[in-house]
Amino acid sequence: DEALLQFINEFDAEFVFERITGSDNQNELIEKFAMALISNNKIDNNHYKQLVNSLARTYEIFEITGIDPNKVNLIIDAGIIIMNAKNLHFIRDNYPRHTMKFICQNIYEYVKIMDTSLFVFDELIEILSWDIEDELKLTLLDFTDTPISIIDKDYPVAVKLHVLKHNRHSADIRWLYQNYNTQPAEIKEYIYPIASESINIILGNEYALCGELYSLLIKNPSINLQSRVELFLT
Repeated sequence: DEALLQFINEFDAEFVFERITGSDNQNELIEKFAMALISNNKIDNNHYKQLVNSLARTYEIFEITGIDPNKVNLIIDAGIIIMNAKNLHFIRDNYPRHTMKFICQNIYEYVKIMDTSLFVFDELIEILSWDIEDELKLTLLDFTDTPISIIDKDYPVAVKLHVLKHNRHSADIRWLYQNYNTQPAEIKEYIYPIASESINIILGNEYALCGELYSLLIKNPSINLQSRVELFLT
């Protein structure tokens, strides 16, 4: 209704719907009104934000399509769409550009509901860069053994170690040999034994080593003397 739309857009006071209750029939009408508001792209965004924040409703099943992208952001911010498998699939399918915002807003629930059928590798890769608890990232990493590169990534040490042990990318070891001196102690402790045991691969492929790792390998008595001499002469 254009008159109602004009009233909403020109209304200066605060909208308060949270105290509106009634009989079952009235509540059904109130719910229809709320859904009509949510789906109306003509409402001014400032008023729309106030409206969705005052609805005091959450939706376990959200199926409204065609909402303006800016308004989808406001809906997610208001927290009215519950994070569950059905709603996650719906957002992915109908509002793909808003999927990561929806996940970020509900990261604990997202991790809690995650299973092999819901898991999306590209979502994990973005989440790994977020400033959230390591445990959340590690839980999601358990759903994949697909290689993940840590080259130039600012991942937490615990995440890097998990990736190296379970998702190691073929290019990363060579890079870590070259950048061994810049790695935290935990990563060095993991890489050094691999380098020691892979000395023939290092020599055969003429891998470049940073000075610190080179010195450690030269002095390592567990590596046979011939290999250490060959390394010294490279």
